[in-house]
Amino acid sequence: MLDFTRSNMSHLIHHHVGNKGLGHGLELSLGEITFHEDYSKDQVVNFLTSGFKSDIVYEFSKKDPDSIGIFSVQDFVRELFKKKNSETFVNESRNIAQHLYDQTMHPKLPSGTMYMAYFSDILADGELVDGIGIFKKEAEEQFLKPDIKEGFAVIESDNGQSIDKLEKGVLILNTAADDGFKIHLFDKGKKNNSCAFYWVEDFLSVRLKDTPYYQTSNHIMQALAFCEEMLTTDNNVSYMDRKMVENKVINFFTAKEKFDLAEFKKEVLTQDELITSFNEHKDGYEKAYQVKLKDEFD
Repeated sequence: MLDFTRSNMSHLIHHHVGNKGLGHGLELSLGEITFHEDYSKDQVVNFLTSGFKSDIVYEFSKKDPDSIGIFSVQDFVRELFKKKNSETFVNESRNIAQHLYDQTMHPKLPSGTMYMAYFSDILADGELVDGIGIFKKEAEEQFLKPDIKEGFAVIESDNGQSIDKLEKGVLILNTAADDGFKIHLFDKGKKNNSCAFYWVEDFLSVRLKDTPYYQTSNHIMQALAFCEEMLTTDNNVSYMDRKMVENKVINFFTAKEKFDLAEFKKEVLTQDELITSFNEHKDGYEKAYQVKLKDEFD
């Protein structure tokens, strides 16, 4: 889990990113946000960082060798980690906002404010690291402002952003740079299937990092896919027998703290014929989804 207790937000900027596909504009800020008192800064830090609640770790996808000259978020943050100054921060934030704008083509993608922040001394996996946060606030709310003017009660309304809800965020940690960095993210706006991967794939181009979570989820999906595809009535396996194996798969992963493939085959599959079929299915799964399933992991 990420810990921002000791961290400091040294840079912050925001830009307005419209829907390019609908002809909306892009408004880029010329300079950083400055705070005149600590309370507002603390409120903004909490607003930006409170969405990171998962231990799931991502990494940037490897760049296509043919994409020379096409810049990505990975390129921009790498440059910023090299040059930690205000000028570079502003310039790279503008590049990232332009890149986000270029991906905002689907008619159902809302316009919004893109925030970008630079944090130092984030505690992640026992290591103090710097991080670059990129966030998108898509919803504006209407607020009532009750006041008393010249002795009379009045109420005015205004539009603004609630600090209780932030739709999208990503934090790129300055560690494991050669392996695509360590990245945490959240996306609370994936309600429309037609643009569900806009933040993760189109804008960020990230994938799950090879961690115990990654291995666990892929092994479970492969094992359950094997049950569904191979343990069928056409292969003389009854529905109840298939459900029994599926339950054994789930129970195995629930009970164990470490995964051992040989132990899994012995306890869950038991029969040599079933194990042979499982091995063939596992090989096909790895090729189809371009993953490497390890024999042992936590």
